[in-house]
Amino acid sequence: MFLMGCQSLDVNLPAPRIESPESVGMKKFIIGGTVTGAGKFRATSNAGERPPNLTDTALAGALNVGPVGEYGITDHLSTGLEIDIGGANSSIFGQGRIKYQLMGSTWTKKETGPQLSIWVRGGSGSGSEEGNQKVEFGSGGYPWTGTITDTMIGSGISFGYRTSERTLLYTGFAADKHSLKAEINQSAATDNSDPGGTYSRTYSGKASALGLGVRFSWRIFALDIYSTYNTATFDDTAKATGVSGGIKFEWLLNAK
Repeated sequence: MFLMGCQSLDVNLPAPRIESPESVGMKKFIIGGTVTGAGKFRATSNAGERPPNLTDTALAGALNVGPVGEYGITDHLSTGLEIDIGGANSSIFGQGRIKYQLMGSTWTKKETGPQLSIWVRGGSGSGSEEGNQKVEFGSGGYPWTGTITDTMIGSGISFGYRTSERTLLYTGFAADKHSLKAEINQSAATDNSDPGGTYSRTYSGKASALGLGVRFSWRIFALDIYSTYNTATFDDTAKATGVSGGIKFEWLLNAK
């Protein structure tokens, strides 16, 4: 296959984000979806270069979308799953989360007053690319495949105040750590001018977010809108800062 397109190797990473401090309630199950700001880690801008430069890294903003689910183990302890999909190579990142509400009422009760929660999350994801040229507009004959994987662990805290049955205002802080590995397998050139080879490199990084959010809730539906100020530092890249945010919507499946 001859590709005249992108020669870069990158993966979309979920950005740290604040969570609503409100738990769903004991034995309650919700499903929903997210549209969130994300980060894109680039291991190299030219994976077809022989050999590839795996210190040619970069960080950029991106967008992820995907489904979410959450189950209330007790009134104030819940566990959840999320899948983030994004990027030109359709990077997929799966993560799990456990949240404990230290103060305040659940979604099903909607009592006014202060709320406080802590949570931890972790997951992994990957992105892959392939090409058949040595430079961006090369003549082909230099096939290669590349994969980049990431493992993430993070935690956060959020504090909020439910002002009414319909509205919850909150703020929070979150931080994540990442461990990544990029691997490029370059096949021998079709004209035997280059023997090819396999090249790999590992990276580490960290990111944090401080933000504000508002949650609108009804009997079986809730909508979160939040904005964060993010900072990130990864190997071989300059510190990145910026404003991000997202939307999360949820349906309560077994309301009574």
